[in-house]
Amino acid sequence: MHLVRWQFWVILAGLVVSWAIAEPVHAQADRVVLTIDPDRVGLGGLIRPGTWTPIRLTLANQSSRPRQVRCQWVLADIDGDLVVAERVVPLTPQTTQAVWLYAVPDVNVSDRAVWHVQVIDEETGNAVAAQRVAVANLLQQRVGVIGVTSAAGLGLDAFSEQWTQHERYRFLRGLDPQQLPDRWHGLSMLDALIWTPDAPSGADPGKLSHETQQAIRQWVRRGGHLIVSMKAVGDLWVSSPLGGMLPPVKPTAAFDVMVPSFLYRARPLEMPRIDLTWFGDAGKGTSVLLRDEAGRPVVVARRYGFGRVTLIGVDLSDPRLVARSMPDGQGLWGPVFGWRSPGYRRQYIDGEVKEQRMARLQMRYPVELGRFVETLIAMRKTATGAMLAAIIVFSVYWLLAGPVGFAVLRRRQAVHHSWVAFTAVVAVFAVVTWGGAVVLRPGKTSIAHFSVLDARGGSDEVHVHSWLSLYVPRHGRVELIVDPDRKGPNANTVCSAGLLGSPDQATFLDSQRYTIDAAWPTRRVADRPEPGGVLLPMRSTAKQLEVDFLGELPADSQWLTEPWVLPQGHVRIVNGWPAGRLSHGLPGALRDVLFVYCPGGGVEPVVYFNKDSANRTWAPGQVLDLPGTADVRADRLVLDRPYDRQRQWKQEGYLGRLIDAKTGHRLTELGPTEFHVADNEVIQAIEMLSFYSTLPPPDFLVPKRIGMIASYYRRGVGRQLDLSAQIPIKQLIVIGHLDAAPLPVPMSVDGKRVASAGWTVVRWVYPLD
Repeated sequence: MHLVRWQFWVILAGLVVSWAIAEPVHAQADRVVLTIDPDRVGLGGLIRPGTWTPIRLTLANQSSRPRQVRCQWVLADIDGDLVVAERVVPLTPQTTQAVWLYAVPDVNVSDRAVWHVQVIDEETGNAVAAQRVAVANLLQQRVGVIGVTSAAGLGLDAFSEQWTQHERYRFLRGLDPQQLPDRWHGLSMLDALIWTPDAPSGADPGKLSHETQQAIRQWVRRGGHLIVSMKAVGDLWVSSPLGGMLPPVKPTAAFDVMVPSFLYRARPLEMPRIDLTWFGDAGKGTSVLLRDEAGRPVVVARRYGFGRVTLIGVDLSDPRLVARSMPDGQGLWGPVFGWRSPGYRRQYIDGEVKEQRMARLQMRYPVELGRFVETLIAMRKTATGAMLAAIIVFSVYWLLAGPVGFAVLRRRQAVHHSWVAFTAVVAVFAVVTWGGAVVLRPGKTSIAHFSVLDARGGSDEVHVHSWLSLYVPRHGRVELIVDPDRKGPNANTVCSAGLLGSPDQATFLDSQRYTIDAAWPTRRVADRPEPGGVLLPMRSTAKQLEVDFLGELPADSQWLTEPWVLPQGHVRIVNGWPAGRLSHGLPGALRDVLFVYCPGGGVEPVVYFNKDSANRTWAPGQVLDLPGTADVRADRLVLDRPYDRQRQWKQEGYLGRLIDAKTGHRLTELGPTEFHVADNEVIQAIEMLSFYSTLPPPDFLVPKRIGMIASYYRRGVGRQLDLSAQIPIKQLIVIGHLDAAPLPVPMSVDGKRVASAGWTVVRWVYPLD
């Protein structure tokens, strides 16, 4: 009996030990391992505040069963509220897979900030993995970004400095197409994407996931610029699923030919011979940018949606070119991007600065062109009347409760009743204050906005980018949906990241959390307890938002307060000049209408005003007759002049004259309490932002006049306005302004249409091929 009892306890102890050992083993086998590579925090490891940013997670499901998890990225918005960018994904057993999350860091984000990423099991609601992510590689808002799949220089290094440019560029080299984001807003940081045959993991776009292919297509349609460098033999782009984006041309290979002169600045002693592709039978909408020595088109471009696709018939990653530092930048990238600035190597710049022929950057005065946006959407009128009334009430209260009341009581010899009188004054003014607060408090939901509406002839699709302030007169959660009637995934975006950064910007003390769908930011989610869209925390104050919309504006839409009948008509070329009749049914008269005729084929665009639009105003229903003859008031958009030490801006075309008018200087000098900006200043700033990349370069030479400080123009806000990539295409661009128009975006707030008013820039493009 004693032996049996001893065996029982041994067996029991063994079971306990086995259970203790097996439990961690089972947990280990059932866990999810989260890995975040620092190079995958941001696009190419780069983060620009105020811009949609991707994070790539790697999830290893060590379980033997499928599971569904919720991946969350927590960060702050401009008001200090916590945004939870969330994506629900299924995990396959015993596999490792990548998941993309997307959110917008606020404009004041610090490089000392830390973000929290976690993975939650949908079935249990428990966190199964988590990691803290340190913010690094922050980029200034005012720096352009161009993605390059090649690690070679490609002649771009000369444009990474600001010595001869208004804005310097950062080049993300060696981007792997296989690891590009799977949503378009993950690419929104890029001004352009250069795709070369030596791309990591191969340059075949057909090997990309369907989601990444759609992301690239959507990004270009919304204004992106895709540049494809093509191999003469074995190129895979034409036959790929993305081949339909390319210019409609017939590629023809040419072997062992002379290097085109646009690839070099100084002819090398040993000139290599290369293979190239030239493009014949250019289809509708295709423009030839550069030709080789035989006159064959080698660089062509076409408009795709509201963006552009450029095809270069030279393998820019060819070792024969790379070994000789070709291309040399200016001859190729100037025409491709419309850049006017000369691209100098750093060795040359250092020599010029040392000899005091080139001005140091400290001698230049920055002008922020996009500063006006904040003044147009600020809802300060909602508080101005109340603040003035409060000041008046407080002043009267102080007088009656203090010196005036005391003087009256003293004259009536009733000073002993001072406490009674004081209590009565307090009671009366308490009633007045509360009553005034109820009367003066805005009682309706409203929107103040600045919007840019792009439309094109022959299509009902529009692209709208809006900065807006939403005021809801209550506390609590508010559901906001862009394009509520859209069926299926909603690729339109909304975020709250702020405009220009300000470290001392105030945030709310009661930080609240709200969730956005990281994949489809404004999608209705049928299988979630939330009603869908974006649930924003509101505190009876205005919340600043940024919206990007691509779609149609149907006249019968219940989400638009007024119909938006865009310009329509037929335009043709007569004697080398646009001719036709145009009309529109927009919700107001377009003012300060500007016509930009782009002849294509390397000819400089022409800017003019139509004589039929009195005072440059185009009323709804008014028919504009384009005469088909040269307008005496026409001016070239830009006139390239030799850059000397005493520039004459008036001789450098329409944009030069805008610089001569000191456009934007008043905007930069606005103080913290100044909010009024003259309309002409706003219009000029918008026109400069619309053609920013093709602006004449700043004064980069040392001025002869002592004390003279050169200006350069920045665009911390308004990057989305740039039409420079479109001007090589043969077309007519009409730009006009509605300074008191409703929001041109179908949007619901708590399922209702909201009254809105603000400034809308309408830019209508009519193809002329």
